[in-house]
Amino acid sequence: QQEGIVVKPVHPTSVYPQWLYYEIAPGNEISDEFWIVNKFREEKKLTLGVADAVGIYDDPKTFELNVEVNKNYDGIGKWLRFGEGKDNLSRVLKAKSAEEISFTLAVPVGTKEGYYLGAVYADHIPKEQSSDVVQVQIRSGLRTILYVTNEPRSTEQLLLKSPLFPKRYFLLSGILTIFFLFCILFSQTNWFSNRLNW
Repeated sequence: QQEGIVVKPVHPTSVYPQWLYYEIAPGNEISDEFWIVNKFREEKKLTLGVADAVGIYDDPKTFELNVEVNKNYDGIGKWLRFGEGKDNLSRVLKAKSAEEISFTLAVPVGTKEGYYLGAVYADHIPKEQSSDVVQVQIRSGLRTILYVTNEPRSTEQLLLKSPLFPKRYFLLSGILTIFFLFCILFSQTNWFSNRLNW
């Protein structure tokens, strides 16, 4: 399994299951969580943040994160906040562990309808960092797509629904069906009866 820091949704939607996706009316807000996962074999100190992005909402190739030092955001980077209204967090994750991070996303009254792009991200310094003068940080992010609309779909409508019967159910039922057909077929022959002393 490849080592790294992974940021992923707790409640994936059917629209973009690998990202955070929301539909919110102006003046409203939602609360949600995302996973931050440490796949390294050692403890990692992480700095979490949020920022605006630019691009076309349904074309990942155009996505570009704008992390600004002065944090002069006017979209998701301004509206998404972690616990206690913070725009950044520090976390220490043990090796091979995960944590749920709660946040709120509030859209101001009067916000123009349309798509807004951003991301939540986690920075960490690689173990092999050798210089204290120039520090390199590795960033792992989770794209966040917000559709501001006066007619948003409910959370229940957007959530990715699990199939009624999991794939393992169909595999097991198929194996059992073949087994019973085999028993029925060969129980009608003398060969099968003689071998089992029936």
